[in-house]
Formats: sequence, C-alpha cells, structure tokens
Amino acid sequence: VIEAINLPMSKIFKINAVWGTGGSKTVQPDLETSAPALDDSAKTLVRALEDRFPIVEKPFAAIAKKTGIAEPDLMDTINSWIQNGIIRRFGARLNHNKIGYTSNVLVAWKGRDVELWGKIFAKASYVSHCYLRKPYEIWPYELYTMVHAQSDGEIKDILDSMRETAQGSEMMVLKTLKELKKSTMKYFMED
Repeated sequence: VIEAINLPMSKIFKINAVWGTGGSKTVQPDLETSAPALDDSAKTLVRALEDRFPIVEKPFAAIAKKTGIAEPDLMDTINSWIQNGIIRRFGARLNHNKIGYTSNVLVAWKGRDVELWGKIFAKASYVSHCYLRKPYEIWPYELYTMVHAQSDGEIKDILDSMRETAQGSEMMVLKTLKELKKSTMKYFMED
C-alpha cells in the first residue's frame, strides 16, 4: 500500500533557473492570499501571455494587437501583476539538459534551521528552486532545493558544500532519472 500525502508549498525562497549567469530575482508571492477575480479582458491577456512570446521588435505591441487591449493598458496591467506577485517573472525556458546541465537532483532537508538554509541556498546559482513545504511524520522534510550541475562529480561537490552549510541537517537526495513532462501552466481552460 502506498500512502499519498499533500505537500503544500508554504514559502518560496527562489523559483528561477538562470543558467550560467549567476543572477536571479524572485518575487515572493503571498501564498495565503488568493488572486483577484479577473474579467474577460484580463483572462484574454493571461492566455496570450501563456503562449509563445512573439519574437519581434515590439513583442508587447504584438500581444496588444492580438488581444485587442490597448498597449498602455496592457503594460499597466502586466506591471501591476508583477508588483503584486501575480506574475513572478518573464523568461525564456531552456532545456537544461541540452545546454549541458545533465545532472539534476532534488534535495529535501529537515532540521531546525531550514529558514536560514533556504535563504542561503536560494542565493546559489546552481539552485533553481528553493522552497518550504509542510512536513509530515512519515515524510519530515521541509526544505526543498533543486540542484543542477554538468556532471555527477560536480553535483557531489555541491552537495558536500550544501551539507557543510546546513550542519545538523538531514537530507534526502532524489536524483532525476527521466523527465516525463514539462509544460507551461495553462489557466482558464474551461472558458
């Protein structure tokens, strides 16, 4: 018998893969507050932003034309959503395996200093995702970090360094064996 548990995210330190640049910025959304209700115009904009971004000189003008929303209104809405954490970021999605990051592990951590470790790990360029989830007795891990490297040897060195930072922790390393699905979230499918 396999027991399934719900692991809701409780705090985000970082959700951002910035390959080879060392930089990142993550907006901290309020996980307790639900998003505001959106009118039909806003839903149209959400759907347009989910599509492939137009590779043209003025991509937002192209989106404005496609949605029928005046470009200044479109930009005001997008900026408001960014400021409120509704949109965390715009970015290109690269296949990390194809650009050389072929060794990937999810590391789950438990210990008394998970908040501190999360803040530290989120600053590392090799960590793309870093967040807290609710722990359970049968799965007591609370901090999750997704770590990427170009080799298993590099992953080992990174994990040794992380273990040194998180002294007194227990960690569970889950190696990515195969990516089964990767797709962008789609909203308002029922409309």
